[in-house]
Amino acid sequence: MSLAAPAWALLVEAIDALGSTHLAPGVHVRALPSPRLGLPCAPLLVSRLVLDAKMVLRLARHQEIQWIDSRGNPLATPFQVTPDNPVTGHLPSPGAIWIQLMGGVKPRPGVELPDTRVPPIIRGGPLIPRPPLPSGPPRPPEDPFVLHPVIRRGDRLIGNLAEVLIDRLGWTGVGSGGLRFEQLASSGVGLGAVQGRSTAPYVLAGQHIDTVRVSGQGVVQGVRWLAREDLREQRWAFWEAWSLPLTAAEPRYTPTPAARIEAGERVRQGAPVRHPMYEAFTAPDPGSAPAATPLDAVKRVASVQGDLDRWLRLVLHDLTRETDEVTEEHAVSGANGRVVLPIEPNLIASSVDADVGRWLGLGDVDRESPREAGCLAIYLVRGAWRWRPKRIGRLLMMSLLP
Repeated sequence: MSLAAPAWALLVEAIDALGSTHLAPGVHVRALPSPRLGLPCAPLLVSRLVLDAKMVLRLARHQEIQWIDSRGNPLATPFQVTPDNPVTGHLPSPGAIWIQLMGGVKPRPGVELPDTRVPPIIRGGPLIPRPPLPSGPPRPPEDPFVLHPVIRRGDRLIGNLAEVLIDRLGWTGVGSGGLRFEQLASSGVGLGAVQGRSTAPYVLAGQHIDTVRVSGQGVVQGVRWLAREDLREQRWAFWEAWSLPLTAAEPRYTPTPAARIEAGERVRQGAPVRHPMYEAFTAPDPGSAPAATPLDAVKRVASVQGDLDRWLRLVLHDLTRETDEVTEEHAVSGANGRVVLPIEPNLIASSVDADVGRWLGLGDVDRESPREAGCLAIYLVRGAWRWRPKRIGRLLMMSLLP
C-alpha cells in the first residue's frame, strides 16, 4: 500500500543555497523520518519535478482562503495589514505545497482602504464567515506577481483588480517595514512560524502548508497556491537513490551496490563552504567565518563513523527484536551504574546533522536543478518502512488510512 506521509511520520525539506554564506551551491534536499516510523527497510527513491514560471501560474489555484485578523474579524481581500493587527490565513484541506502572497503596496497618506471585514451569517448556530466572492478568469501568465481576479460590470470586462485599485486608491510602493509572510505550524506551545519572507516575491513552499500569517505594514491583494493533487498529471523524473552506507546486505536491509562510495560522495558534495559559527565564534558575522573544504566534512563524519557503523549492524542484523527495541548498554563512568541506549532513535537523531544525514542516505545536494527565475523544483521521496502498529499507536494509525 502506498500512502502520502503525514507530518508526524516523515518530513522532506529542500532549500536553495542561493545567498547563503555556508551552504554549498545547489538545492539541499533532506528526508527526516520520525523515531516512530524508524529507519527505512530499503533505499529511498527520489524523483524531481521542475515547473517553469508559466507552468506554475497555469497550475496554481486562485481560490481565496479564509483570512482572520488578530481581533477575530474575518476579512475579504483586498485588506490592509498594520503592525498592531497581523492577519492569519487558513487554507482548505489538504493545504498547499507552494503559496504566493500578492501584496506589498499600501495607500498614500490620506487614502483609506475600504472596510473589508466580512459580516457573519447567522444560521441558527455559531457565526459562520460569509464565503468570499468567486474570482474571475486568470490573467495570462506574463507577470508572475500581479493579482488575477477581475471585476465585471454586466458582461463587460473592466480590468485587473490590482490595476483598478491602484488607479482608484493611489497605492504606492512598500513603505518602511513592509510585509512579512510566514507559514505557521503547531508546536508544543501553540502555532509558531517555521519559515517566512519579508521581501517580494512573497513565496513559501513546503510539504504541508495549511496556515499562514501576514504581519507588518501593507496591503494583501490575494494568494495563489498549489496543492499536491494539482501535480497528479505531471511527469516526474527519477533523480537519485539514497542508501544506508553498508558494504554488504544485512538481514533487514539490502543496500545499493556502491552504497559506501555514494555516501562519501554525498558528504563531499554537500560540505559547507565555511566553518560553522559555533566553531568560528570570534568571527563578527557568518560571511567572515573561515573557509572550509569537503575534507573538513569528511573528517567530521569519520569521527563518529565507527559508532554509526556499529549501530547500523546491531539494528539491521538482530532479528530477535523489533528495530526500535534494539539497545546498547554502557557503564556510567565514575558511578556504579549502567545506561541503556535505544539505538534506532539515536541513529535518526544523528541525521539531523547535515553531514551525518547525507552519510546515512537521508539527504543530498542537487547541483543540476534549473535556476530560471520563477521556476519551482519539487522533490518526491519514496521509501518502504516496516509496519509497527504497537510503536505507531492507534490514533496515529488513523492518519495512515487511505
